[in-house]
Amino acid sequence: MINAAIALYYIENASLVGISYIASIEDRKVHETCFTFFTVSSLLYAILTIGLSASVTNPNNKYEKRSLKTKVFLFLTNVTSLVTAVYCFYRHNKYCEPYVYTFFALFEYVFVLTNMGFHLTAYWDFYTYEFNIGPEMLQKTRLI
Repeated sequence: MINAAIALYYIENASLVGISYIASIEDRKVHETCFTFFTVSSLLYAILTIGLSASVTNPNNKYEKRSLKTKVFLFLTNVTSLVTAVYCFYRHNKYCEPYVYTFFALFEYVFVLTNMGFHLTAYWDFYTYEFNIGPEMLQKTRLI
């Protein structure tokens, strides 16, 4: 499960690079493919990460508990915003209603921001650790 999460993390980041560098007006098909890979890999990565975190979270560690709770909230918000953005995108393309594309853009931003927030929960995951990189191998030291 950990290897799958790592692979999805790399796919998510590579797809994000593709979305960032290839605009939809330049090559719509490549942009859509990168977006699809980004979306699917980020959602699957989040599910795996939440599952892994839930299985190892120490109930006495307030940072790990906060991290897991925040991950779940951000994931649910992420999925909701994605579904809403897809709905708005469909409405815009089908009916070309006023302001619908604006709402699509709003929910797309919420999707991106909640994805970023999800990754920022690593702050709490590693809060009690200190990482030292030097001439010797990476050393992991537990602070608390």
